Amino acid sequence: MSVTVVVTSVVSAAAPRTPQCVLDQRHAARRALSTCAARCGVRADRWDQEDNGVPRVQNGWHWSISHKRHLVAAALAREPVGVDVESLVPRRSGLWKHIADADEWSVLGGPGWNAFYLLWTAKEAVLKAAGVGLAGLDACRLMHAELRTCFTLSYGGRKWRVEHFHHADHVVAVTCNSGRARWIVEPFKAPTSIYEETACVRGA
Repeated sequence: MSVTVVVTSVVSAAAPRTPQCVLDQRHAARRALSTCAARCGVRADRWDQEDNGVPRVQNGWHWSISHKRHLVAAALAREPVGVDVESLVPRRSGLWKHIADADEWSVLGGPGWNAFYLLWTAKEAVLKAAGVGLAGLDACRLMHAELRTCFTLSYGGRKWRVEHFHHADHVVAVTCNSGRARWIVEPFKAPTSIYEETACVRGA
């Protein structure tokens, strides 16, 4: 068993942060999810969410999506799964102390922007998989980091394995304990175009 993750760009002519821009991102994320389903041989008419926004398990398949202005990601697996994408741009360093304590930073050799985004996306992915929001951030803790790309975190009395993938000045994190991630990069030609067949597949 494994988790399938589709990563793709967003094509939008809308101005940043406008409602149309956000809508274009959401549509791109949903198209990425449809590609996940096709890759896994899953037939699904809808991917519904609970009233609180948590993805609803469909026919035994767990799913998660994430979107930024230029990149989206979707993940599909037979076990709880969470995915998060962030653009690699510096922010206020004061954020470092809000996502981890000194013990967690020491696992990564100290704070820094690369470490920040690896840890931030990892925690976001875990909290999504657990079905909770950022209210659970303080209880989600980094335990181990292997080669700075594969993390082990603890939350809710269990361990969560997180893998990272870098693409186009973004980092994507996915958590699912059913196996290694299969990363698929699918480019779009236009918001309504079909996928190109020359996709780049890692971990297949």
